[in-house]
Amino acid sequence: MRRLGSFLPLLILLFSFLQLPALSAEPPNVKKLLLEVEKGVKEGKGTAELMPLVKRIEEAKAELPFRHLPELNYLLEKEIENLPETKLLAAYRFEYFLVSAKRAFTSLNFVLLFLCFLFFSQQLNFSPPVRNGISVVLLTLLFLTFGFNSVPLVLFLSGAGLTFSVLVGKRISASFLLISSLLFLLVYQVERNVLNYFKNPSVAYSLKLSRDGYSPDYMVDLAYKSPLERKVEKLTNGLALGDLGVSKELNSLLKRAGNSKVKAVILNDLGFISYYRGRYEKALSYFKEAAKLWNVPEFLFNQYLMYSITLNFKEAEAVRKKLEGTEFKVEGLKPIPQLVHLPLPSPGWSLNLSLLFSFIAGAVVMFFVGKVLTVRTFLVEPNLLLVPGMRDFLRDRPYKLLLVPALVFLSNLILGRLLCGT
Repeated sequence: MRRLGSFLPLLILLFSFLQLPALSAEPPNVKKLLLEVEKGVKEGKGTAELMPLVKRIEEAKAELPFRHLPELNYLLEKEIENLPETKLLAAYRFEYFLVSAKRAFTSLNFVLLFLCFLFFSQQLNFSPPVRNGISVVLLTLLFLTFGFNSVPLVLFLSGAGLTFSVLVGKRISASFLLISSLLFLLVYQVERNVLNYFKNPSVAYSLKLSRDGYSPDYMVDLAYKSPLERKVEKLTNGLALGDLGVSKELNSLLKRAGNSKVKAVILNDLGFISYYRGRYEKALSYFKEAAKLWNVPEFLFNQYLMYSITLNFKEAEAVRKKLEGTEFKVEGLKPIPQLVHLPLPSPGWSLNLSLLFSFIAGAVVMFFVGKVLTVRTFLVEPNLLLVPGMRDFLRDRPYKLLLVPALVFLSNLILGRLLCGT
């Protein structure tokens, strides 16, 4: 009874194979079918006329390892393929909140620096015309810096404003400016890394493969640097769409390949072709050779399929036990060989320390400027009191200014939702 239980998964797998069309005949070449659809669209054919081709493509999914073909949606301008979400969409949602947060901290920095520099320039021990001239220069620089979003200069001015606030005894305002600047720097760094990560061609390529089971040639060219790897990947993606007439090219590439993983992928591709042509023993030998060069569970799974098809249940059971020790999930997979793609370097995360140095440099420069220039903290110009927020800055109670980032953050979220919704 135990022996029957151990063989039961194999029998179920074999039964699933019997439900498929005869695999001795090659499956439809989806690449050619897609070109026919594209040609029909260019000739002005309607969706109804092209639906037989679309139906053949949809039926080919049962026989081939690709899962989705987004090109159908683009060509027919209709949702033929219901595409699932990828991590890329989640990243864009996350980036949407990051941008809103960055603008909120930027707004708080701007208000604090505006009050700080206006107070600084108007309290210098110079004549009124000179003080007004310095005010115009400083505030113009402030507006240009934030208007053109010069991050290094924003942090430089923030560091300068922080030091000046400390020198004139506005320690709570200085604390607000320090926290706001550091949060701005943190959000900026995270946003840059998130965007750079998901804009990286290798990440986009991996996401495309995981969702659709194949990728177009232009993404291969962007993701891989080696001409040989590009060629192998393009052929592998073609196999996923049923373009099986590439045995000669693969054998030629196999002779040129020096990397063991490249050889393993080519051998697996050759086994894939042999499988569809009914040469199961030959396919098994290719999958075994591939597994010797690169230890990935997909090669074991392909061996498991071949042993099951040829009714070698003992060997199939042994391979299945090896698969149980891996994270590879057999459930939900089509009972056809798995294609394996060449590995890609994962883009790292970076920290731009020069921005932190800009902040520190601003603080140091203002320290020396404050020592050289005389600031009249004992006398406040009456006109300064008319500037919104200045009284709170002078009293070192800038708590009301927290409404600025809160309102900016909420308005960005609400307006963003409204604009994206339309």
